[in-house]
Amino acid sequence: MNSPSALARLALALILLAGTTLAQSQVDKDQEIARLKAQIERLNKAAADRDQLGRYAEANRRLSPPAPGEYRVVFLGDSITDGWKLDQFFPGMPYINRGITGQITSQMLDRFKADVLDLKPRAVVILAGINDIARGVDNAVIQNNLEMMYMLARAGNIRVVPALVLPISDYHKGKDPRYERSKSLPPERILVLNRWIKSFCESKNLTCVDYFKALADEKGFLPADLSSDGLHPNDKGRAKMAPMVTAALDGKP
Repeated sequence: MNSPSALARLALALILLAGTTLAQSQVDKDQEIARLKAQIERLNKAAADRDQLGRYAEANRRLSPPAPGEYRVVFLGDSITDGWKLDQFFPGMPYINRGITGQITSQMLDRFKADVLDLKPRAVVILAGINDIARGVDNAVIQNNLEMMYMLARAGNIRVVPALVLPISDYHKGKDPRYERSKSLPPERILVLNRWIKSFCESKNLTCVDYFKALADEKGFLPADLSSDGLHPNDKGRAKMAPMVTAALDGKP
């Protein structure tokens, strides 16, 4: 996030540059002023959209409507989705990544129309809730936000595929104290949320993606070889997740 001091320094540079005379040619000075103004505008936009609700606005604008017969799928989520190279794990598939690192369910709900409904997908895979748990958001609030997204998708004739939250682990805390994930992400809260997601899917006859089952070890944690920080899956972990998505989208249990 850019601080006010960064904007102040740019503004000062702009003022000083505007006052120079012989040090630069007029053309060079005009070009530099234009560059600084554009940078200030970008910083102002970033500061005004701290939740990144408009991060994909330009990409959405450039996106063509689905071609006839195209099975477009949007992946909505946080950093785990954001970092997933969909073209690598689903080559040739018209899958669209709309993950944003650090987001909680309320922020995803705020951008659901722009980043999901307006893109006219056939299906949406929703993975959310881990950041809510880290921030201490009440379970009832998380569930309400998820249910709203699920129902909005269905109302828009979009197949919704809820995903269960991944397991976490403390296996990497020895190399970095921040990787003691269970302090901010109590495993029991993850289990409670996942039970609710599974129950909701059963009640609405929805197929869910059970990432937890696909990745958890015998202790219910994210194995050390599937993640480098106890939270985000590596490519080996994602290789276990991808078939779960494919099976769910094919309508298989």
